[in-house]
Amino acid sequence: MASAYAESNPLISSDHVKAAVTEFARGFNHSYYLPLHLAILKGDWESTKAFLDNDPSALTAKVTVHGRTALHVAAVGAQWNLVEKLVEHMPANMLTELDFMGCSCLHYVAMGESVNAAKALVAKNPSLTQVTDFKGFTPLIYSLTSTRHRHMVRYLLMNTTDERPGCPFSGPSASQLVALLTASGFHDITMHLLQRYPDLATISDSNGSIILNVLSKLPSHFPSGNTYVLSRKFFYKPGSMKPVRDTKLRHLSAVRLTEFVFSQASAMNDYQFYESFVSEDIIFNATSYGIVEILRICFQFFPDLVWTHIPNEGYVIQIAIKNRQEKVIRLLSKMPIICKLLVLAIDESNNTTSHLAARFYSNNKSTLGAAFQVERESQWLQVCLI
Repeated sequence: MASAYAESNPLISSDHVKAAVTEFARGFNHSYYLPLHLAILKGDWESTKAFLDNDPSALTAKVTVHGRTALHVAAVGAQWNLVEKLVEHMPANMLTELDFMGCSCLHYVAMGESVNAAKALVAKNPSLTQVTDFKGFTPLIYSLTSTRHRHMVRYLLMNTTDERPGCPFSGPSASQLVALLTASGFHDITMHLLQRYPDLATISDSNGSIILNVLSKLPSHFPSGNTYVLSRKFFYKPGSMKPVRDTKLRHLSAVRLTEFVFSQASAMNDYQFYESFVSEDIIFNATSYGIVEILRICFQFFPDLVWTHIPNEGYVIQIAIKNRQEKVIRLLSKMPIICKLLVLAIDESNNTTSHLAARFYSNNKSTLGAAFQVERESQWLQVCLI
């Protein structure tokens, strides 16, 4: 997964920024623009308007050493009302202006919660959603820096197309977009994107499927990882059911997303592709975290992957035992012959499955005899397999 995130940091090299700032600062009148800068950061529209009325050129000028216009400053300062007011006076072509960080105003607005500010910008210049920073990232990727602003993500997704220069859904940044969107937990939005661009479902890197790799590390996003405990008091608290509904929606969407990705992969009809797409890392993570939904769907589409053997870790059942994942063992027990064959397997250290169960008995404090420990864990394993 590291490779999927490696280039997802929107900030460009600090050396590049420093060089641009240093060169620009030589002729920049800092003291002149400082009152305007401070007024915007305070959200003081009256003082801001007075400055701009006195010097209309300041509306489109770079007013900070980072090459930002008044509109940039308002967005960086999260002064959403000022953003909307400044947009009314700003020429449409100036909205695409990039600062020395490589960002347009919409890139910064995308990182906040004000969808109205984003709408005002896009209404003035619809091409803004396609503008890329110096790395080729559109504002949509910037909106994924927070897991709280799903409305912003949805709005930008609905108003971003796969056009040049960024080609966000088919170009170089597509893998980062898919990784970040999946990690955000907005799985219903991810599904909407994949239905528009099905090829994104099978996008992969050296670690296999990008989407499945991320999902395999998010046990709380699946029903099997649910730890919500409801009390009587919780039920009667006004508005208390919303977190439960949100959690159920996320669980349902995560399962649907997993099913869609596997169904698209199965249509490729290429065994070598399957092996690399559903990587050992994905199988290992899903088993270790006990995400039975991923494993169930995986074995449904690719039955042979139940025989996956991971060096130094073993087969799925051995990994499940090491991590005390009873749900995974119960899933495997529904394939009785295969399960028994896996139970008989011996790992690289010549340990049987029963020995592994004893070794990784989580509640043991070295007070039990070795023989009794093996017997107890064998009984635990038998119960799981019933």
